[in-house]
Amino acid sequence: MTKKYRMLSRTLMLLTAMVFLVVATPAMSQKACPTGYADCDGNKQNKCETNLQTNVNSCGACGKVCSLSNATSACANGSCQVSACSAGYSDCDRTASNGCEINIQTDTKNCSACGKACSLCHATSSCENGNCKIQSCTNPWVDRDGKVSNGCESAWCGFAVAYPPYQTGYSTPTATGGWVCTWRCPSGKQYTSPAPGSINCGNWYEYDQSCGLP
Repeated sequence: MTKKYRMLSRTLMLLTAMVFLVVATPAMSQKACPTGYADCDGNKQNKCETNLQTNVNSCGACGKVCSLSNATSACANGSCQVSACSAGYSDCDRTASNGCEINIQTDTKNCSACGKACSLCHATSSCENGNCKIQSCTNPWVDRDGKVSNGCESAWCGFAVAYPPYQTGYSTPTATGGWVCTWRCPSGKQYTSPAPGSINCGNWYEYDQSCGLP
């Protein structure tokens, strides 16, 4: 091997080594961030500054903002969680991704609390400010006692009179010359009583026991 050839060979080896150092040195000098951390701002002076496990602005990944509906959000173990619900809302399905999805001030299935249904007897119900209300009664039922808890608990059985025109009730003479008032109710039941001093028998209401105590 000639002297010139040996010098050329050494030069090539030196150039190869220099190229390796140029390419490899930055990669070797860049150490990976500890688990759960990342260099999100690109500042090498404070590299690996972001905790991806707890940072709500970089939750699980750089720039992944944790912002849930109707809730105060938190980042726990790299995932978005509900820390607290806004006033009047609740997380009834326990699914963090949709935040506090239920308005417990107006939702009839969750009125004031998750799972607290607003369903009243013989009535169309509504939830207003977290309170169950009677919106309307189903005919012929009425809310005679004024209590929301048992809904529209009574039904009018008719206004009975001694002589025509009859309504849903009627009166018949007795053998002694008095009168018996009879009322027909929506349930099909009939109620009777002696007529008062006049031939006006008055009103009769039937109470639905299944609605609860009056």
